[in-house]
Amino acid sequence: MKKGRSAKEKRRLIAPVCIAGAVFGAALLLLLYSKGQDRHRIFRGSTGKVIHREKEREDTLVIGVSSLSESIHPYRQEDEAMKVLLRLVYEPLLMGDGKGGIIYKNAGSVRFEEGGSRARVTVNTKKAFSDGTPVTAKRVLQSYEWFLGRDTAYTDCLRVLEKIEPVGEDTLVFTFREKSLDNIRVFFVPLIYQEDQESEYGSTALGTGPYKIESLVPYEKIILSQNGGGSYGRVELWRMDYSRMEEILEFQEMDLFMIDKGMYDMVTACGAYDIWETEKEQGYYLAYGLEDKSLRDGIAGLAAGKKFFEETQDKGIFSPGIVSAYKENPCYGTLVEKGSLEGADELSVLLEYDGGAAGIYQGLSQVLGQEGVSLRPVQSQEEISAPSGLPQAELVIYWGSYRDLLRAEDEEGFYESYPELEAERFYDSLERYLAKENFFTPLSRDTVWAARLAGRDTLGLLE
Repeated sequence: MKKGRSAKEKRRLIAPVCIAGAVFGAALLLLLYSKGQDRHRIFRGSTGKVIHREKEREDTLVIGVSSLSESIHPYRQEDEAMKVLLRLVYEPLLMGDGKGGIIYKNAGSVRFEEGGSRARVTVNTKKAFSDGTPVTAKRVLQSYEWFLGRDTAYTDCLRVLEKIEPVGEDTLVFTFREKSLDNIRVFFVPLIYQEDQESEYGSTALGTGPYKIESLVPYEKIILSQNGGGSYGRVELWRMDYSRMEEILEFQEMDLFMIDKGMYDMVTACGAYDIWETEKEQGYYLAYGLEDKSLRDGIAGLAAGKKFFEETQDKGIFSPGIVSAYKENPCYGTLVEKGSLEGADELSVLLEYDGGAAGIYQGLSQVLGQEGVSLRPVQSQEEISAPSGLPQAELVIYWGSYRDLLRAEDEEGFYESYPELEAERFYDSLERYLAKENFFTPLSRDTVWAARLAGRDTLGLLE
């Protein structure tokens, strides 16, 4: 790839991607705040097929998840159920909105300073835990200390932290070990309080969300009740038993659950569920090992578009944005600059020989061939990880996350471009930076599907 990439970073480029967190859970959470995203509904169910109309069912939302923790401490996990609990019970300081934006939860503001080496956090003192205890800087610090002192699903995420210092009743300064794009994820860790409080089901912690845990049975279910908010009086999280799929659909036991794409026919035959397509973090990118930015932009002009996507790929969704396929303006599609193919006669391309990559390669060969540019496939991955000075691929058809394609100096360059940056502008600014530099072109995102009982309001959980 690009010159100056370390051996470790080159290995990251060709290694299988390990995405932190549960993709299914992220998709479920995205569905909870998919207002205005009807274009991602791929099947519309009918309320006329819904058989449950009794009053008590109307005040309860049942969410099926593929797994539930064996622990009475769900906030230690980062799984499908916890993705829902982060929205409803254990709110973090910040949360992504599913469209490349940031929602402030327990933070009043988060501002990156000194070129991304630290962040100043003001807590939202209007927020309170479910027992009425107010959120303060001291209690936020105690929550982070709890996670820092234990091995949890957030341990790797928190390794970027060097220290946290309170500088007032409502302000803390977070200092980071490096200027990484992952630093913002520190603020996505759940905020908890009173982890030793006793309840009928054991010792657990409180959160600040619109719901609180009423009861919990490890491996089986979590029952939530209102905590001064939420559009349902009760929310139930049940472990899905996919071997009972026909029965679940027949009796409509669940209001919202993930489905495998092979279950599409079963769900549509039932007729009572909408099916939504939601993005994974992984997708196809066309990465550049070209120093000439005008040439990179010129190739992007041919490959970055819905027409190219539809002609070359048979799965996933078209991705006009880098940080999210659902990214609203500004996004890569609206920001990438025009370029030129002048001086390019032949380009080497590294690709894995699967169907998706082969389709992209063939599409590139066609559109570039029409402009007088031929492609040469690279037969060995060694060319991409070769020491500086040896032949390297000029184009890479890459499957994974955009973060895997960035060098440390690229991430530092982002913070240098925005030395004083509010967290709510983080992903908008990152999108602008990545589109301006054009290290790679987003092509598509893989998807997972969710089924939602027609007429059931999952969007109201945001209110």
